[in-house]
Amino acid sequence: MIFGQAGEGEYADDIVNRPDVVALRAKVNATTDTSISEASVDVKAFLKDGKEVHIFVKNAIGSVENPMSDANLEQKFTSLAEPVISKEKTRQLIAALWNLGKASDLKQTLSLCIPD
Repeated sequence: MIFGQAGEGEYADDIVNRPDVVALRAKVNATTDTSISEASVDVKAFLKDGKEVHIFVKNAIGSVENPMSDANLEQKFTSLAEPVISKEKTRQLIAALWNLGKASDLKQTLSLCIPD
């Protein structure tokens, strides 16, 4: 709700301990609803002005029923790989992985996985 996403970076200690994140977390009451699929989410937010916002997602992105697009997959991979192996190596690795079936040798592809 604060960042518009819940990626790896949003779970860092400096983020989860921020006063605004702690305050928001204190307002959340999470429950389990076994009547819906684990690939679904049903969220209600009750705003200060009394308005209720309800969002139901039947099939989360990345579920079997709603697979990630190639662009989404690349974006997620990039967000996880760049901080570890660099922007340039990530770009090269993505290209190599899309062509993995044509590779005669994995040595070059694997070398891109090693941080400088």
